[in-house]
Amino acid sequence: MDMPMAVTVQDKGDRLDGVVAGLYASLDLMGIATHGGERTHSHWVSPDMTKTAHLDRWGLKAGDFLLVPKP
Repeated sequence: MDMPMAVTVQDKGDRLDGVVAGLYASLDLMGIATHGGERTHSHWVSPDMTKTAHLDRWGLKAGDFLLVPKP
């Protein structure tokens, strides 16, 4: 269709508003559901839910919260 699949923009900084959605893969899905050699895959999602981007590195600051499913 002569259209790019995605527009690549790199943002760096101490804070980027939005949410992080991701997964933790079992050893047998490493490199399939994630990038090779990694067990996690995370994406940033904009506050208005219109943009997403792969996260290479991210962290939590005081006041943030992490939701995980029950085992």
